[in-house]
Amino acid sequence: ARVALLVVLNENWTIEPTIIGQSQHNTGFFGYEPSVGNNQYQRFGPDVDDDNWVQAALTVTGKLGKYDLTYSGGYFWRKVDQRTDYTDYSIMYDAVFGSGNYWQDGAGNPLARPQQTIYGHDRFWKESNEARIASPASDRFRFIGGVFQEQQEHWIIQDYVIPGLGQQISV
Repeated sequence: ARVALLVVLNENWTIEPTIIGQSQHNTGFFGYEPSVGNNQYQRFGPDVDDDNWVQAALTVTGKLGKYDLTYSGGYFWRKVDQRTDYTDYSIMYDAVFGSGNYWQDGAGNPLARPQQTIYGHDRFWKESNEARIASPASDRFRFIGGVFQEQQEHWIIQDYVIPGLGQQISV
C-alpha cells in the first residue's frame, strides 16, 4: 500500500507526507533442482518467510524571503521472520569437510544425515533528516547550505538448529 499527499499551503509553502508499506508471507523455495524434475525441488523441512516493512517520509518546501527552504525526513522499519531448510548445506559440509563426524546425539552417537533449519529474525530501522537553504537561481552568486542527520540499526539473529544434536556441541 502507498499513500501520498500534497498540501499546498500557499504559493510559497508545500507539505508532502508519504507512507508506503508491505506485508508479505511466503512458503516454499525460490529455486529448483533439475535432477528432481522440471521446476521441482526437494527440501527436508518447511521454508516460511514473513516480511513486513513501512517507510514514511515528509518533505516541506517554502520560501524565507528570497531563499528556498527544504526539509526532508524519512523513517524506515522492517521486520523479517523466517524458517529455512538448511539441510542441503549440512550434506555439502559433510561431503566436502567431513563435518558429519561432529554431529552427535547426547550419547555421542553420530547422527545420520541430520536435518538443519535456520530460524532467522531481523529487525531494521533507519531515520534521516535534512534541512537546506538555497539562494535564488537568478542570483549571480548562488549557494546551498544545510545539515543532514542519519541513524540506523540492524538487529539480526540466525539460530541454526539440528534436531537430535547433543548438548555437548552446538551449531
